Amino acid sequence: MMTLRPTRRGTLLLVVSALPTLVLMPLGLLWLWQQNALLWWVLSAISITALSWVLQRFAGSDPTVEKPGITADRYWPERGQAAWKSVEQQAAAITLEDYPLDSSLSHRVLDLGLTTIRSVARHYHPEAQQPELEVPLPQVLLTTERVCRDLRLLTDYVPLSHRVTLAQWRRIPGLMKLTQAYDLWRMARLFINPAAAVVSEARSKIQGRLLEQSRNELIVWLLQEFVKGTGRHAIDLYSGQLLLDEPTPTTTDRTPATPASPKPAIDEPFRLLVLGQTGSGKSSVVNALLGTPQAHADAVVTTEQFTAYPLQQPEAPPIWVFDSPGYSAQVMTETWSALDRELLQADLILLVCAAHHAGRAADHQVLNHLRALYQVNPERSPPALIVVLNFIDRLAPPREWSPPYDLDATDSAKAHSIREAMAAVATQLGVDTAQIIPVRSDAGRVYNIDQELLPRIHASLSNDAERARYLRWLQDQQRAAQWRKTLQQAGQASRVLGQLGRQWGGRWLAKGRRWLSGNKRP
Repeated sequence: MMTLRPTRRGTLLLVVSALPTLVLMPLGLLWLWQQNALLWWVLSAISITALSWVLQRFAGSDPTVEKPGITADRYWPERGQAAWKSVEQQAAAITLEDYPLDSSLSHRVLDLGLTTIRSVARHYHPEAQQPELEVPLPQVLLTTERVCRDLRLLTDYVPLSHRVTLAQWRRIPGLMKLTQAYDLWRMARLFINPAAAVVSEARSKIQGRLLEQSRNELIVWLLQEFVKGTGRHAIDLYSGQLLLDEPTPTTTDRTPATPASPKPAIDEPFRLLVLGQTGSGKSSVVNALLGTPQAHADAVVTTEQFTAYPLQQPEAPPIWVFDSPGYSAQVMTETWSALDRELLQADLILLVCAAHHAGRAADHQVLNHLRALYQVNPERSPPALIVVLNFIDRLAPPREWSPPYDLDATDSAKAHSIREAMAAVATQLGVDTAQIIPVRSDAGRVYNIDQELLPRIHASLSNDAERARYLRWLQDQQRAAQWRKTLQQAGQASRVLGQLGRQWGGRWLAKGRRWLSGNKRP
């Protein structure tokens, strides 16, 4: 790269070119003094400078201006969200007094990053003496690669950063000589144009305070984002949710290999599990969702195994609806093993309760078991839950049925009964009333399925259900990747051992042949 150096001829040319402008300054001051307007000019310049300071101060205090920031990953489970809250608290506690702009700043920032990493590691490994070391080496290398990529992306916002070499970076401290040259110019300006120098110094002081305030806010913001960025990568690292390999190829066959476990894929359909006691109307709710009678919904014939049905809705992702065997308080202990497998594979759960039956002990037991199951699996996110209050037509008065019902109405006895039933179910099951959807699922007399239940299902698919599906898919991918990596390593090791065996075997075989032939030469 060619380096431009100033020459005497170039310096002389620059001085001659700037001479007319430099001469105009004292001549202008002389003219103002002759016209007795020098004082008014100084007062006007000071007034305009003060007005500009007020306007800049007013503009700088605009509360609508928001800085971009690093946020939590929406797919993190509850454990990751808790770790992120501690990272945000650490970032909010940063003050400029703790990080002065001196030679120790780089060491302080490094310590800040290490403290953030240790805090996140302690959250995931509280029992370890050195929690920051409880992580596989390949994931550390992958995280390092991601951090370097983020740093490389920062250069897109720094002009000419792609042209700066390491040698030029080392010469940056030499640019401080420019500030010394500027100080000399300020001293010379006092003799060349005293009035303009006074106004300029006043303006510089005012603007300097504003710039210093903005600079301090910028430094604090950068330190906070540094903590958040470090914490985000640390959560990904210590939570064990990094994929070392590319995901398995997307399958075009959406049919599950077995009703209990469809083949995982990136665009895998959602899994909606319908639970409920025997006689709660689970299968009739499934038929109402599908729009066609496919599940057994008879008073005598009941579902005996988990059965999958595809649910296709316009402008909605595909869903597999799993109808489950009904349970009761007497047979609950016999169904835990099969139910646990399906609960861990579900992205969304519909718990169907009969509105005219008061027994909720079995349903409450299932929900408690669901919560405990995901507490021992903190790397997963619990499925979204919707309680379907079925058979609302059988509530008092039983002979009244004239939908739709406004649950806020005070003059309808049926609406009052539905509202009381929803409140009772919410209390008995420990859920929010907003999670309860009252429906009627009788064939030919379906109510509130298309109006409220399906929209609530679709809304869950973009929130809690989507997070549960991603973490389920991620766990399946990690398990498959572990097996692939183990088989790959075993294959590579066997090939290396085979090559070494052939080499050593060939040498010993050659020595044996020489020994048998009487030639003992090595």
